[in-house]
Amino acid sequence: MPITSKREWLQGPYAKAIERSPERAKVFETTGKMPVEPIYTQDDLRDWDPNSKLGFPGEYPFTRGIQPTMYRGRFWTMRQYAGFGTAEESNQRYRYLLNQGQTGLSVAFDLPTQIGYDSDDPMATGEVGKVGVAIDSIEDMLTLFDGIPLDKVTTSMTINATASTMLAFYVAVGKHQESPRKARRHGPERHPEGVHRPRDVHLSSAAEHAAHHRCFCLLQGYGPAVEHHLDLRLSHA
Repeated sequence: MPITSKREWLQGPYAKAIERSPERAKVFETTGKMPVEPIYTQDDLRDWDPNSKLGFPGEYPFTRGIQPTMYRGRFWTMRQYAGFGTAEESNQRYRYLLNQGQTGLSVAFDLPTQIGYDSDDPMATGEVGKVGVAIDSIEDMLTLFDGIPLDKVTTSMTINATASTMLAFYVAVGKHQESPRKARRHGPERHPEGVHRPRDVHLSSAAEHAAHHRCFCLLQGYGPAVEHHLDLRLSHA
């Protein structure tokens, strides 16, 4: 006779299997310390209301995703963490990645840029352009995104103390490209680095970036050991 209930399976095939060969651990848990059962069936869904607990795509509680169409509409943004040498060299790399099908950019800055040193500062010796691109001025940022339409390509920036400066540069580049001056959070996106803490930023104009840079004190307060992803797209309102 086929097994028709969870209890029957646990007391039958499952019990015999672990008697012959015990499981790796006595208790299995999620990272949040919630116990994980060997199997889940409809028996675990008694008194469970799908309308309030599951809902519909794009609707609270967003169990089925934050957009009605999710990946049927578009894939998540795919980016390769990239940046090295000069702004011109990194620009060439970005154009290559986009031509190969990448759908967004993830900018790696060198260590002097991340902590606010110009490339010609003695403290920057030996580190310029090594683990990311060197950005010293708005001219460098213009070169970095030359030929890349910021109203169509999303940009993730991994940055530390100079986050407000790099973001102001970025918005100024968008203004130079005649893209509407609006920086928006954009997703969905996967950050495989894991150790970085995401900080999404939304400001409405280049003027606000300059006049209200104190908004970024939140970003800088974590110290240089913490990196922040600024996931931005300059797009039409």
